[in-house]
Amino acid sequence: MRLTPNQRYYGTGLLILVCLVGAVSLARTLYWKQRPPLLLEKIKGPPDAPITLLEFSDFQCPACRAAQKPLQQILKNYGERIRIVFKHFPLERIHPWARSAAIAAECAHRQGRFWGYHDLLFENQTAWSSSRSGDFLSNYALQLGMDGPRFESCLQDPTADRKVTREAAEARARRIHSTPTFLLNGQPLVGGRQLLERGPQLIERILKVRGGG
Repeated sequence: MRLTPNQRYYGTGLLILVCLVGAVSLARTLYWKQRPPLLLEKIKGPPDAPITLLEFSDFQCPACRAAQKPLQQILKNYGERIRIVFKHFPLERIHPWARSAAIAAECAHRQGRFWGYHDLLFENQTAWSSSRSGDFLSNYALQLGMDGPRFESCLQDPTADRKVTREAAEARARRIHSTPTFLLNGQPLVGGRQLLERGPQLIERILKVRGGG
């Protein structure tokens, strides 16, 4: 059967449309596979968890280190129902290594090692806070099996520095003035004590409303 000119015209158009849709789909897939982790949030927990806890923190802040214990307890108690989103808020005026540590953590994030690096910084905070050299930043990276030269290069990358700047600006835009400050589904909790005392009550209330308690 011979096709009419109109049929050939529409058939060609349909073929082009299918090819375009396929090309867009492939491009999106490749983009997300290759997208640098730096552009993604630093998240622990399932992305669809009903509870989101934003943590604005400073790696050189003693109160932030102390807040890790109640934070881990909440994670343990609520498991798959909660996710943590870490945000940098280095208080540079009082913590001289805070920004460098935040940038280094972003570089660890690029290599998929953010949370391990996060833990090492807090666990060893007392030791490196009084350091005169930034060698500890690279030493922790090597302890976690990171690519050393790639990590060192990242420390000089202005993109990592800008990421820290953006998150600190976000904290100020949210009228956050101290660390650690948590936002539990938007509800502010200042410090580890409020997180421990009020956090579980707020979580139970939210889960009850959503039918997930």
